[in-house]
Amino acid sequence: MSIRKPEALSVNEDGYMAFCVECQWCGNYYLREDALEEADPEVFADECGDTHDGAGYHATGIGLSKFLWAYYIAFNYYGGPINYEVGLKPDEYQHLKEIIAPLPLLAMGSKSCRAIQAYRSEIKDEDDAAIFAGDGVMGTLTRNDNSSQMLLVSKTQHAVNEFMAKLHIDPSRFLSDSI
Repeated sequence: MSIRKPEALSVNEDGYMAFCVECQWCGNYYLREDALEEADPEVFADECGDTHDGAGYHATGIGLSKFLWAYYIAFNYYGGPINYEVGLKPDEYQHLKEIIAPLPLLAMGSKSCRAIQAYRSEIKDEDDAAIFAGDGVMGTLTRNDNSSQMLLVSKTQHAVNEFMAKLHIDPSRFLSDSI
């Protein structure tokens, strides 16, 4: 999945401009031509080439700025030198959602932008995974059944310590993870 360079951008015959494309034409993202002058135009998805079969473009409910932030996190959260893993209790999961607004994903650990959930912009209790960033940390949050697992990455231990304190989690529960 890659963001197109400005010189490669063009509006197609349907009035949409593909700005983020996947080499196998699965999970492409577009902006509408009539919204290009807006400050934060809504992103549309063509999941697995649906537009080629007449299904059309699907509104994602998120603006370009949020999409690009999610794209950055999805591709870069593995890059921090300090990383941890912790299982979250239900109340800790809810508290995390109150502190940082997670961005939904389709699959945990995917480095592909198609991992960005195209049809909802808010994470619900039943969602399987999310990416998040804030307060000097970024990472993933996954849920299966009644358990939640958080992987987080940071450039500084100080940021991790502050993040743990905000979540009210004993630092001894965090396991060093070799990402």
